[in-house]
Amino acid sequence: MSSEIKDTLLMDNEAQKLFEQFRGIDTRDRSNIQDRKAEVKDDPWRAYFVKTALLLKACFEHSKLLEGRRGRQDVFIRILKNLSQLSKIPDSDRVLLIRYRGSLTAANIPDNIDYVMRFGHVMLDNAIGARMGARMGEKMSDLKNRLAGIFTTFSENSIGSLSLTIPESSPKQLEFFRVSLRIMTLFPHAAAAGQPVEFESGGKKIRIPLIKDENGLADPNLTLTAAINHIRPKAMQGLMAKVGTWMNRPEAKKSGDDMLGIYNSMFRIKNLKAKLIMPPIEMNNVKWLMLDKDRQMVSRQQAGITKIIAAKYPTSPAKAARTIRSVYGDDYGQIDPVNLVGRINSASKLLTSIEKTPDSDQMETEVIENIQGRFRQIDDEVLDELKLTKNSIRTSSDGKALTIQPHGRLLKMIAFFKRRSVTKRKMKNLFSSDTVFEKADYQAIAEDFEISEEAAKQLVGLLRNCFDKEGHFLRKVFESNIPEFCKHEGKVFIFLWHYLKETLHRGDRVAFLNALQQLIIKMKQPARAIGVILADFLSRVHDVSFSDRNAIMLANLLVRKYNKELRLDIEITPEEVLLVKDGMDDEVVNNTVIMIEGIREQVIQKCETIHEKLRHSLFPGAHAEKPMPLRYILSMEREVCIFLSLIGGKTSYEIVRQVFIEYGNPVSDIYSLKGSRQNLNLLLQHLKILVRCFGRLATSNDLQLLESLTRDENRFLQMSDDNLYADKVRRVMTWTESAKNNLSKGMIRENRDTGGFIIMN
Repeated sequence: MSSEIKDTLLMDNEAQKLFEQFRGIDTRDRSNIQDRKAEVKDDPWRAYFVKTALLLKACFEHSKLLEGRRGRQDVFIRILKNLSQLSKIPDSDRVLLIRYRGSLTAANIPDNIDYVMRFGHVMLDNAIGARMGARMGEKMSDLKNRLAGIFTTFSENSIGSLSLTIPESSPKQLEFFRVSLRIMTLFPHAAAAGQPVEFESGGKKIRIPLIKDENGLADPNLTLTAAINHIRPKAMQGLMAKVGTWMNRPEAKKSGDDMLGIYNSMFRIKNLKAKLIMPPIEMNNVKWLMLDKDRQMVSRQQAGITKIIAAKYPTSPAKAARTIRSVYGDDYGQIDPVNLVGRINSASKLLTSIEKTPDSDQMETEVIENIQGRFRQIDDEVLDELKLTKNSIRTSSDGKALTIQPHGRLLKMIAFFKRRSVTKRKMKNLFSSDTVFEKADYQAIAEDFEISEEAAKQLVGLLRNCFDKEGHFLRKVFESNIPEFCKHEGKVFIFLWHYLKETLHRGDRVAFLNALQQLIIKMKQPARAIGVILADFLSRVHDVSFSDRNAIMLANLLVRKYNKELRLDIEITPEEVLLVKDGMDDEVVNNTVIMIEGIREQVIQKCETIHEKLRHSLFPGAHAEKPMPLRYILSMEREVCIFLSLIGGKTSYEIVRQVFIEYGNPVSDIYSLKGSRQNLNLLLQHLKILVRCFGRLATSNDLQLLESLTRDENRFLQMSDDNLYADKVRRVMTWTESAKNNLSKGMIRENRDTGGFIIMN
C-alpha cells in the first residue's frame, strides 16, 4: 500500500473527531460551531477534500491501484466514501472541483501548484491548508506539505481542472464512476505516448482508443464519453461532425452554445443529452477556465475568449489559466511591476489571437474593458515602475530589465493610466497654489469619468474653491456650490468620491461625508451613490484601506430617509440607528440587497479580510506588515455589521450571525490573542453592537444562540475584574435579553423578498 493511502488512514480518525466536535457531540451545552468563525467550521469537510486528493494523487502515480485486485479495490471504495461525506454539505451541486488558479494572492506558493479545491461553499487552497494544519494539531501539522505534494502531481500531469460528480448509489452509476476514474488517471500518460488507454478489468485487458477534439488533440472528456457509451472511434467522429454542424447554426451562435467546444456542446443538444451518459469525471474541461461553479453563467464573449485561450495552450492548462487571469483576475490590487508586465504580455498575445476570429471586435472590447477595470485597482507606485516608449513597456527586477512590446490598444490604455496617476497626485494637492493643471490633466479626468474636457475644468474649479490654503475642507462653501455640482448629475458623485475619499485631513472627513449626503439628497440618487460606494469598497476584497470605513459610514446614512446626525460631524454611526424601523428608505434598501446578493462572494471575502486585519491588530507579531490601529479596524467591522443589519437579506444575515457567534463565546480565540486581554473593554463594546445588529436579523431558530450568550455571563465576567468591563458585560446581557424577548414574543416576520428578517411595528 502506498504512503499516500497510509496518509489518508491517519486522517480518518481526525476527520471523524472533528465532525463529532462540530456537530455538537460534546459535553458542553452548545456546539463548538458557535466557537469558530466560518473558515474553521468547514475544516471537517476540508479533511475529506485532502483524503480524496491524496487517493487521486496515488492513482495518478501508481497505475494499478484501481485495477480491482484483492486488497486494492478499497482505494475506489474509499474515494466513494469520502465523496459520500462531502455530499452532506448543504446547498452543493455534488461536484468536487479541483482547479488551477495561478493567483498572485497565494503568497510564498510556487506558481505551478496554486490549485483550489471547492465543493459547494467550502474551499481549500494552500493558504487555508496551512492554517487548517496549525489548527488540527500534530498529526496534521504537515498538511501544507501534503497539499504541495498533491498539487505537484496534478501539475506534472498537466491537470488544469478535475471535476468529480458524486454518483448515485445504483450499481450502474457506480460502475460508470469506477471506469471513468480508471481512464482519467491513465489518460495523461497515454496521451503523452500517443497510445490508447489500457488496463485490466475482471481479468480482461481493456483498450480505450483516444478521441481527438476539433483541434486534432486527444481529449480526455471525449475519450471518456465514447468509452462509457460504448461508441466506437469512427462512430464518435461521425457524432462529433454532427455536433459541429449544430454549433454553426444561428440559434447555437446566438445562445453562445457554440463557444465551449465539441464536448460541452454535445450535452447542450436535447436529443443527444437524452441518449448519452455524461461522464461523472471531467479533466481539463475548457469551461472551468472561466467558472468555479457549474451554475454560473458566462457571456458569449467570455466563452469565445476562453475557447481561444484553450486552443492557444492545448497542452498547458497553467498557461491558459494565467492568460484568463490576465483578463479576469481579481488580484490586480496586489500585483507588482514584474507580474503586471507578465500579464500585459499574456493579454497582448491573446489580443493578437483574437484578431484572427470572426467576432474579433466584440471580444477585443471585452478584453480591453475588463483589463481597464482591473487597472483601476493598481497602486500608482506600481504604475510608476513601468517605463513607456513609443511601442514598448519596460520594468526591472533584481537589476534585470524586462521589456515587452504590447498590443497597441493595451499600450494606449496603459499610457492613459500613467497620465491618470499624475493627475491624481495633483488632485491630492488641489488646494496648493503650486499645483498647476494642464490640458493633459483635464483630458485624463474627462476620459476617466466620460465627461467633456470643459466639464472636467468646471468640476476641478468648483472643488478647488472648497478648500482653504492649508487644505481644510470648507463645508459651507461646498454646500453653497451644490447647485453647480448638480449640473453634472450622474458623474459628480463618483468624481468627488474618487478624489476625496482618502485625501482629506482627518478632522474634515466626516464633514465631507455629510456634505456629500446633502449633495446626494439634492440629486435624488442615493441608490446610485451606494452602488458607487460598494463598487469601491469591494474593488480590493483582499485588502483594507482607511477609506473603507468612510464608505460604509456614508452608506449607513444613505439607506435611511432621515437621520439626526445630518448636520453633525460624527466619527462613527450612532448605534441608535439599529432601532430605526419606519425611517428606512425601502427602495434604496431593496436595491442594495439585490446588489449584495449578486456579489455575495465578494462581500463575504471583504468581511473576512476585515476580520483578519482585526485579528492581526490583536496579535501584531504574527505578521510582518504593520497592523491597522485596533480602534479603527474594530470601528470598520462595526460599520459593516450595522450596514448589513440595516439592509437585511440572506448574505447579511449569514455574515452578521457568524461574527456574532465568534464574539459571543467567551472561549473563542478572539479573546485569547496576544492583545485581547488589554483590549477587553473594546471587544465587549463591540459585542454589544453585534448583539443589537444580530437582534435585527435573528430568526426564531437563533434563540438558542442568544440564550447560550446569556448563560455565559459569569464566564465573561471572570475574564477581568475591571468595573468598567463588568458594566459592559451587563449592558451586553441587557441587549441580549431584549433580542430574546423580541424573538420569543414573535416580533419578527420573514421578509421573503430579501431572505432576511425585519422587526414588525
